[in-house]
Amino acid sequence: MKLAVALHGGTRASGAELAADALRTAHTAHDEGYSAVVAGQHFLTGPRAYLQPLPLLSRLIPETGEMQLVAGVLLLPLLHPVQLAEELATIDAMSGGRLVVGAGQGYRDVEFAAFGAPWKSRLQAQLQALDSMIAWWSGAAVGDTDATLAMRPMNEPHPPVWYAAGNRRAFGRAVDRGFTPFIGPQAPPSRIADLLSQAPRPGRVALRRDVLVTDVTGRDAADRAVRERTALYGEWGYGSGAAGPGEHPYLVGTAEELRGQMQELSAMGITDLVIRTNWPGISNDASREMLTAVARSAPSPSP
Repeated sequence: MKLAVALHGGTRASGAELAADALRTAHTAHDEGYSAVVAGQHFLTGPRAYLQPLPLLSRLIPETGEMQLVAGVLLLPLLHPVQLAEELATIDAMSGGRLVVGAGQGYRDVEFAAFGAPWKSRLQAQLQALDSMIAWWSGAAVGDTDATLAMRPMNEPHPPVWYAAGNRRAFGRAVDRGFTPFIGPQAPPSRIADLLSQAPRPGRVALRRDVLVTDVTGRDAADRAVRERTALYGEWGYGSGAAGPGEHPYLVGTAEELRGQMQELSAMGITDLVIRTNWPGISNDASREMLTAVARSAPSPSP
């Protein structure tokens, strides 16, 4: 199982502070052998700030060596596919072919309202944007014009796609189209097992997880951070859904306990574990210390 790091967002830090922390986090991840950096996307998140993923990943190209750069997930119904296809191809070319495209639908009403995008047709808009970009990257003309894309990605026929797959239909759609299913951070263990029952082996499946190393934070601070993070997800309308008794969607424990939890996920079929270690009340220095602890206790990556 490969480890990737989710760059921090959704905090009350300033943009400059977030940018500086992203650089330090990327350096730590690179030094500890992480396979990728992952930058998510949200809009209108006040009072908690997010750096937009494409300029952030562009800035990190020289900082990340051979690591993959995952723009994930992009809210495709809110973005124009022509501009996005050109910008993503540019990042792929600038990085030497290290781009991974994350494709999502979005779920926050405020974002759709602000963009004037229809909520009910978000799946259709997502798939149309994704199909158009893949066609342009492959050299085809799309729509009513015979214009084609000259800025082509290095990956052929297109960069790898991680497809947001939090339910059975989305997971099956990803598998059918040859994309990597990307399970979000609030899926409880029982749902992960259900989704993975649809995954062919061998095949890649990515999972986002919020991770707390109690060797670094202590148990009391970890418990407080979990309560606050759960409340924040609830404020955003992003809950864990139908969790079973005693289930929660976080990886919490000592480094040795986390090693066992990661081994279980790998045995279930998770091939790419995207971890985020920033938590309410936990310093950025402690967050990076947890990245190091996770990397040094993780099972050996699969080829």
